[in-house]
Amino acid sequence: LEVTSRNITGRFEWSTNVNLSHNTNEVKQLGPNNTPILGGSFDINHNITMVGEPMYSLFLVQNIGILTQEEIDNGAALYGSQEEGDPQYLDANGDGVITADDRILSGHPNPDYVWGITNNFSYKGFDLNILVQGQWGGLIYSTFGRAMDRPGMGYVENTLGRHRNRWRSPENPGDGMTGKAVSTFGRIKNTDWLYPSDYWRIRNITLGYDLGRIVPNEKLLSGGRVYVTAENFFGDDKYTGGFNPEAVNNNGDDYGAFPLSRSVVFGVNLKF
Repeated sequence: LEVTSRNITGRFEWSTNVNLSHNTNEVKQLGPNNTPILGGSFDINHNITMVGEPMYSLFLVQNIGILTQEEIDNGAALYGSQEEGDPQYLDANGDGVITADDRILSGHPNPDYVWGITNNFSYKGFDLNILVQGQWGGLIYSTFGRAMDRPGMGYVENTLGRHRNRWRSPENPGDGMTGKAVSTFGRIKNTDWLYPSDYWRIRNITLGYDLGRIVPNEKLLSGGRVYVTAENFFGDDKYTGGFNPEAVNNNGDDYGAFPLSRSVVFGVNLKF
């Protein structure tokens, strides 16, 4: 969907272009037997392509909080040698133990909506263009975040600042979602490293001036324009699993892709 409006015309001009796109996909058939295809490297697979669902749907064990000793005493499902203060996982299949069989569908990597707004202004030879762009409705699985922040890292490894809010004791449970330091039970693909990919960003701000207004001799120079452009300087997102939600390099996963570059560009266009 695209709409263009001419808000002001005359000596001062202002026009706006707004666009919105919606994307959805559904797998209809997979070979003769519709056998699901598992994907995602390291440890167990964490995405699945199956009939009736979007491609590369995320397929994860669910982190539902922090284990208490009371829950352990009452027979809570555990993964390996989990203890009080470790993450608690959902026993999705109800067999009393946490395994790869407890993975469930956990969203999809493709954004539901992508949008953009462009405003163009002009006045007495000056022109200003501002492009704002964003997306919402998708999820990222960060294997980069998983490498940087996982159970069992040990005392000699770097620890993210969020662990200042970790579980320390039943009396000091922290934020209720960050487990105790130096857990040793191992790791399994779970929603610890699942993040929203929503963002908005001012992609481009360009300010220019028409040199044709000050050219003294049109026989030498018929026109020109000088401009300055700032790219990717402003924006916001809630992605804490890597550099930015656009640094995705494999079917919705972030393996530590390089972040967006910010740049300032100066230029001159001349017509002879």
